Amino acid sequence: MAFDLDGQVAILSAPIPNAILSSIAGNASSQVKGTAVRWINAYRAPQNCFITLASTQHTVREVSVHPEPVGNGQVLTLVCELDVVQEMLDGRNQLSNTFLVALIDEYASASVSALDLADGGMGSSGVSLGLNTVFHNPVQLGSKLRFINTTLARTSGAMSCRTEVWDLTKRKLAATAVFTGMLASFPAKSRPKL
Repeated sequence: MAFDLDGQVAILSAPIPNAILSSIAGNASSQVKGTAVRWINAYRAPQNCFITLASTQHTVREVSVHPEPVGNGQVLTLVCELDVVQEMLDGRNQLSNTFLVALIDEYASASVSALDLADGGMGSSGVSLGLNTVFHNPVQLGSKLRFINTTLARTSGAMSCRTEVWDLTKRKLAATAVFTGMLASFPAKSRPKL
């Protein structure tokens, strides 16, 4: 499957209907909410990707921006919900940990992208460097999951986000993770000859 850059750019520049933005709770501006939604949609763009086929029915519930408790920056919280369907299960008929990690990566990346826009940047996603994940409780078919993503830090080149995944059906913590990423580097226009 080839990477569709044009498709990604089209999704990232597409307007999000006001009805969708107004249904998202939180104090973030419509532009910041839209950035989070667009990045999640862009990650789901490859039509034959396993995560796209199973997780098209996610709901963004909240996008909020608050001052850091310590420090001079801002913290962004992105809350998303998703129902567990058959395609997400592993051989034990539980939510696949691989699938869960992919979802955490997408939601955490969308969180730091939205914070980048809220801080006056371009809303860039960057690239994932690490995703330290702890799996607490297995998740069954039909469960509703809530992903609570809270950015931890964003500097000129690095970013991080903490994610809690709650099984709302069983009222148990399913997983926790800490995401780290960095801005992507661009190729030099000209390289010196050696």
